[in-house]
Formats: sequence, C-alpha cells, structure tokens
Amino acid sequence: MKNQIIKKIMAYLLVGAMVITTPMTASAAGLADAYDTGTGSDEDKSSNTDTNTDTNTNTGGIKPGEIPPVVEEFNVNIFGIALDKETLDFDLGDEEQSDTLQARVLFDGYDPKDEDMQWAVSAEEKARIEENIHWYSSNPSVAEVQLIDEKDKTKVKVIAKGDGKAEITAWIEADKLVYSNDPNRPTEGDYQATAVVSVMEHATGVFFDYGKTPFVAKRQYDLNDYTYLSFKNPTDRKPIKDCQESVTFSNMEIRSKTTKATLKDGILKITKSKEGDIITFDMVTEDGLKSEGTITIAKENPVTKLSFTNNKMAIDMGKDEVVNGVVSKESNPFLRLNRMLPR
Repeated sequence: MKNQIIKKIMAYLLVGAMVITTPMTASAAGLADAYDTGTGSDEDKSSNTDTNTDTNTNTGGIKPGEIPPVVEEFNVNIFGIALDKETLDFDLGDEEQSDTLQARVLFDGYDPKDEDMQWAVSAEEKARIEENIHWYSSNPSVAEVQLIDEKDKTKVKVIAKGDGKAEITAWIEADKLVYSNDPNRPTEGDYQATAVVSVMEHATGVFFDYGKTPFVAKRQYDLNDYTYLSFKNPTDRKPIKDCQESVTFSNMEIRSKTTKATLKDGILKITKSKEGDIITFDMVTEDGLKSEGTITIAKENPVTKLSFTNNKMAIDMGKDEVVNGVVSKESNPFLRLNRMLPR
C-alpha cells in the first residue's frame, strides 16, 4: 500500500514537471528542446480563420487542409509532436534515394495509474487529431515529402531530389495564423517537429570564375568564393559554398619569376605581383573530378587618398547620416560611407 502511494505521488510530480517545463513546439529529438521556426515576420502572417488553403507551394506534393477544429473538439491537450529521426543523409546517384519519417503526437492527461506511462487519450481522439498533421519541405528542390498512405498522415516518404539541405517539418495548426505568401508553412505557434535533410549530388563539372575581381599583391583570396559545380545540367552552376561536395585546391604554378604567392586550404595569398602574370592550380572534387583554375594578375591600383566632401560631425542619435567621400585613384570611383550611431 505504501509503495503504491509513493508511486502515485512520484507520477503526479513527474506530470507536473513536464507540463511546466515542456514548450509548445518540439524538436525531432523529442520535447526537451524548443523548436524555433526562425524566419518570417508578423507582417507575413494573417488570420487563417475560415480559410481553405488549397495550395501545393513548397510542400513536396502534400496539400494542407483547413484549420482543424478537432484539436478543440476533444477534452485533451496536445503536449507536443516528435519525429523518429533528427537527420536524413543521402548520397544521390542514378537511382532514387529515399527514406521515411514517422511523426508521433504526444498528449497530456497522463494517467498515473498506468505504470507503462501511456497517454490517456482514446483511439478515436488520437486518430482524429493525427488526421490533421501536415508536412512541409523548406526546399523541395533538395527533398520532397509524399504520404505513404493517404489514410495515415503520421508517416511520409522523403525523396532526395538535388544537392543541398532542407528541413522537413511535421506540424499541427495551433495559433490560427498563416504566412500569406506560403500558407503550408507552419507558424511559430504551431505544434511542430523538424528533421534536417542533407543531399550530396556528385558534380559533373567544376569551374573557376572570378569575374572582374582584381587579383593583386598584398591581398588574400578564398578560392571557394569563385568556384562552381555543375550537376545534371552543365549550364546550371552552383557556388561551391552552396553545395555538399567540397573541392581541394593544389599544385599551384606561377608562370613568372616576379609574382610570389602561396596556396593553403583554398586560401591564395599574393605577396608580390606583376600585371599579366599567370597563376594556375588544380581543383579536385571529393568524387575525384579534376579541373584547372587560372588567374591573370591585374594591374595594381592602390588608394592614395581619402577625403570627405562635407565635414558635418554632429549626428543625431539613432539617425542615419550619409558621409560622402572621394577615393583618389586612377579609376576614381565615388565612395559613399554610411554611418549610424547606436540607439
């Protein structure tokens, strides 16, 4: 008898602690960490009352339904939502790559008499609420979501589509708000859990293009900033920093005795240069794809003088002031300096 009383007291204390400390939203790891949707302002949101959002924008093929009144219909409260995986990693080849995600809705109303710690909710209530689970892909060009069974909204198939990262979110409407430009995207007050998807697609081409950037002495350059990969479409190039596959830079060669430079971990440091000199180097992807990059040293055009065209030094607190100045050099561009004092 004494042991049963102690068990009941401990169970009630556990439930009380979970109700107090658990946030409305939950990460894929569970309910310990609050999930923050991060982007989007209140101006992008509008009331979703009596609105049927029948759109397929950025959903990977799953359409959202109306705001489910079922959550308010039953005498239960949603405790949170969780996913069975935190991350999904794909190595995209010729064949389709996919995996599954399973969502679980957690309810409060825990029954301390149940030593297996099952949530006190009927099968009908559970099924009705699970019907209102929505799925959202932050980047359908990287990963799409598809229902495996139209009658089961708790489980989806995640399909790798292209190189990059995406977040797959399972969510249930809670705050009756919607992003006007993306109605299927959950807002901050909804119950939600997210898994991060990483897709590596092996490049078919690697290119170096520094455009009009002048490479001169006493400067250092990150070659990754000027490196691009192409995939299935050779004319569609992505910056290497937006890709999952990395590139190694090596075997630098300077076709001159005048220019001096070093290359380490993708950082090119030019200590001495002469206009017209050529620097070459190898670029190799993780998959072994190799190409050569070429840089032509530009004419040095250093700044010789900086002068201001107005000498106003009194600036109102918290206001923007534009201070105009002229950079003296051969190309003589006009420089605008924006100065703002802290509020």
